[in-house]
Amino acid sequence: EISKMAGDDSFKIIPRRGEYILFDKTEGSKINTVLFQTPTDKGKGILVTPTVDGNLMIGPDSTVASEKDDKCTNSENLDYVFQIASKSYTKLNLKKSITVFAGIRATPDTKDFIIEESPKCKNFINVAGIESPGLTASPAIAVYVENIVKSLMEMKEKGKDEYTMTVKHDKPFSEMTNEEKEKACSSDELCRKIICRCETVSEKEIVAAIYAPCGARTVDGVKKRTRAGMGRCQGGFCSPHVMRILSEHTGIPVNKIAKANADSCVLGRYSRD
Repeated sequence: EISKMAGDDSFKIIPRRGEYILFDKTEGSKINTVLFQTPTDKGKGILVTPTVDGNLMIGPDSTVASEKDDKCTNSENLDYVFQIASKSYTKLNLKKSITVFAGIRATPDTKDFIIEESPKCKNFINVAGIESPGLTASPAIAVYVENIVKSLMEMKEKGKDEYTMTVKHDKPFSEMTNEEKEKACSSDELCRKIICRCETVSEKEIVAAIYAPCGARTVDGVKKRTRAGMGRCQGGFCSPHVMRILSEHTGIPVNKIAKANADSCVLGRYSRD
């Protein structure tokens, strides 16, 4: 759509949905590598993947979506994901699943990544249709695009003191040793308040996520920065507390706190004063 705004309609993007099933951390250690199947014309197939946080994940399938924001899931597709993934690992236990979700691939009609200066708009660079393995390729794509930009304009390299290379992150409370936890709790009262019991996320971490650069303003914003709500109960316990903390520190009324975007407020209205 952005390319078309610039006058380039040389390719078309087709939204393709992939659905996943996420399992509890009790299942993550049962697999120590990503299990691939033979790729098909739709992609690399349905995988069995141990996550860096200890969960187990299976998926995705591949179906054409009606809209680019169509991230719904359905039982038929999820049954198919489980059936195919079970061929790679026969001991999958569906009772251990904690959530399902879907994402959208930007599938180009060119059948390949589109990384080039637009043939129809000078100095406009398309980086589109980045399907799998787009995440793996992203560092190389950045260098490739940098070289395209260099060929189009003169660039001056900044000194390292002119920009920040890294952002410092405190060690998550859940990863601290007992000694580190004791020290943290003795120096900060908010460390002693565990908001998310499944993932052991303290109130201090949630407050830090709110006040960080580009800080969290939604329940999912806190979730993605701290893992509060990513555990076994999927926010059943901690979500109300996260909303309260967000409201206290941002001034947003609790009934206006959104889950993900402006149209996803968790509470519809107050039931009583």
